[in-house]
Amino acid sequence: MRSAEVIAVGSELLGSTRTDTNSLFLSERLSALGIDLRIKSVVGDERGDLATVLRQALERTDVVVLTGGLGPTDDDLTRDVVSEVMELPMSEDPAIVEKIRARFERRGLTMPEVNRRQAMVPRGAIVLDNPNGTAPGLFIDHQWQGRGRRIVILLPGPPRELQPMFDGVCAGPLRERAGTERTYRTSLFITGRGESHVEQKAQPVYSRWRDRTPPIATTILAAMGQIELHLSVRDTEALARELNMDRPPDEVRPVETVDPETEDASAVKPWNVDGPYDFLENSFFQDADRSDVAALNVNTIAPNKDAGVERRSRFSSSTTPGNNTT
Repeated sequence: MRSAEVIAVGSELLGSTRTDTNSLFLSERLSALGIDLRIKSVVGDERGDLATVLRQALERTDVVVLTGGLGPTDDDLTRDVVSEVMELPMSEDPAIVEKIRARFERRGLTMPEVNRRQAMVPRGAIVLDNPNGTAPGLFIDHQWQGRGRRIVILLPGPPRELQPMFDGVCAGPLRERAGTERTYRTSLFITGRGESHVEQKAQPVYSRWRDRTPPIATTILAAMGQIELHLSVRDTEALARELNMDRPPDEVRPVETVDPETEDASAVKPWNVDGPYDFLENSFFQDADRSDVAALNVNTIAPNKDAGVERRSRFSSSTTPGNNTT
């Protein structure tokens, strides 16, 4: 299991008042397990649209995670569509009905009959307990039309339900199926240069990395006040990872030691800054000798202190804050 797709379900996510941040959480968790999130989709509460997107996801990725659409109302279609597309008939699970009923009774309420929809389970699915809500999750390991095994996970939309469910009951089975490869990343943050100038100088270098074994993927992003050069590689051994991920920035630095206006290398005066070093908690240097970490200082290689290159390395991905209200 190496690739994943996340499908966020809910018409509210297509408007301007709700933001899907569940996919950010899932991206981090999947990457830590060695599974790369390839595609994210947002689909409204339309049966045909969701069925189309699900079929496409099953064709191209190993793991499909659907979030939302597990409630008791008519527009909660995720269970029904998964059952239809995967040709797995559903039946009511009496144990789920009793759990939902007991949850209502603890609040002095009677369970509405519509909540029985949440107890419908596709054949062969593993039910994921939800102590924080009425909608159980589902974990399906299924042979998909001769294309190999597919994992399909149905999670409730609210983050307070989704996150503990994924960490508690999904991460273990996925880790067992993911193998030993992980994704490792390092980044260069370049100031004082425009995106096109950085691309012109760095592209001849990073284009060679794609032919390495394992290949190193490269992304250039323009952000406020800096250009970001992100490198990533899938590998199994920490030593091989360090060899591959430590070299590229050293290859870039000589390229960037040229004045962008005059192309005169003699005009460049390096400016070295010693510590402090704010490495992420999950940096892949956490198990390394700290003296090796300290040797990685910030190097700015440009004509003045307004320009420079900073390097940061990390294992897996980091999350981005958001306001998920799904």
